[in-house]
Amino acid sequence: ADGIRPQPGSRGRGDVYKRPGRPDPMPDGNPPKEQERSVRTRERLLDATLDVIFEEGWSGASTSRICERAGVSRGAQTHHYPTKVELLLAAIEHASRAHAELIESKTAELGPDAHPLRTFLELVWDAMLDERYSGSWLEALTAARTDPELRNRIQAADRSIVDGVAAMAAGLAERPEPRAKELFELTVYLMRGLVLQRGVHPETAPGLPLLERWLAFVEQELAHESD
Repeated sequence: ADGIRPQPGSRGRGDVYKRPGRPDPMPDGNPPKEQERSVRTRERLLDATLDVIFEEGWSGASTSRICERAGVSRGAQTHHYPTKVELLLAAIEHASRAHAELIESKTAELGPDAHPLRTFLELVWDAMLDERYSGSWLEALTAARTDPELRNRIQAADRSIVDGVAAMAAGLAERPEPRAKELFELTVYLMRGLVLQRGVHPETAPGLPLLERWLAFVEQELAHESD
């Protein structure tokens, strides 16, 4: 890839991600038809949750509103996700897994003449531009600042996301040393900051040029350290 691709679609949504894949069936011992019905219920709940968080914010995402949007009863919601925090985090983590799986599969499909590291980081940026996913996750991170229970729940998940991106990027660059992982971790934080800027200044936020300059800097640093 020669640079960060312009993103198609409305509302700044990238082309990598559309909707999360289906939730994994729970091994609850129920007959197949009941398991299938359970998966569909959870799928509707998780999808509706991302929509409601995106439209109304973390604090405004009530379980009653989500159930209404999903066409699911309150009892069905509490059966699968007993609390609001569990439901909201499950939706975000489910979307995160969908992004990660798609990014890994697209990276694995690259031909011998491709630039896997740059393409991988472009795909991560595409994922960040999915406003339902990144917006919901940033809402959760902001809410966690003043909510100790939520903060405890979200710390490990957030660490896993950042470390996963940094580790895969370092592997593609064939640079396992801590310095390389630190550069890629900073890349994730820069992308998040650019997404925040787009939310406040959607018409003027210089996301793509700044990100291009940063990725060029990262490549130069890696090349310099390998000499």
